[in-house]
Amino acid sequence: MSLRTEFQGLNAQLESLHEALSDLRTAIDDRPPQGAAVILLDSLGDAVEDTLGWLEEALGLAAPLAREEPAQKGGANFDVGRARQALVFAQEQFNRITGRFMFDLMAYDNVSQLMQLGRERRGEWQAWAAAVKGDLERCQQHLYDTGQALFRCWLEIAERVGMTSVSVQATTIGQQITVPQNQEQTAEGMT
Repeated sequence: MSLRTEFQGLNAQLESLHEALSDLRTAIDDRPPQGAAVILLDSLGDAVEDTLGWLEEALGLAAPLAREEPAQKGGANFDVGRARQALVFAQEQFNRITGRFMFDLMAYDNVSQLMQLGRERRGEWQAWAAAVKGDLERCQQHLYDTGQALFRCWLEIAERVGMTSVSVQATTIGQQITVPQNQEQTAEGMT
C-alpha cells in the first residue's frame, strides 16, 4: 500500500469515529425528560465534547492529505513531510481521545452508575441507559479500528525511511558505500 492510501484509510476511520462519538453525544443529550439533572450525565457529556474537539483537530490535518490526487492524475507529489507532521499530530490527539474515553467514559464506575441510574428510574431511563452503553461500546470498537489505521500509516512511514537508507563504512583502503539491493524507486515512493 502507499502512504496516500493509508492516509485515506485513516481519514475514513477518523470520520467513522467522529460519527460514533456524535451519536454518543446525541444519545446522552436525549435522556428522558422527567427527573432531575445528574452530575454523571454532565460529566459524560463534557468528556464526549472534549474528544470530539480533539478529533476534529486531527481530521483538519488528515483530511486534506487523504483527498490529494496522485501526481499521475494531475495532482502534486504527495508531501511526505507534511504527512509525517499530520500523523504525529493525529497520534497525539488519538492518545488524548483514547485516554479520556477509557478513563472518563468507559470507566467501570461510570458505566456502573449509568446502568444503576437506568435500573432506579426504570422505564424510559432503563432503555436510554442501555442505548448509551451500546453507543459507548461502538465507540470503543471505532477507537480500536482508528488505532490500527494509525499503525498502518506509521508502518508506511517506517518503510519509506528504510527505503532510503545508505550505509557508509570506513575501511583501510577508503570508504565503502552500500545501498541495499531491494530498494525499488517508484515515482510515488521517492517524493
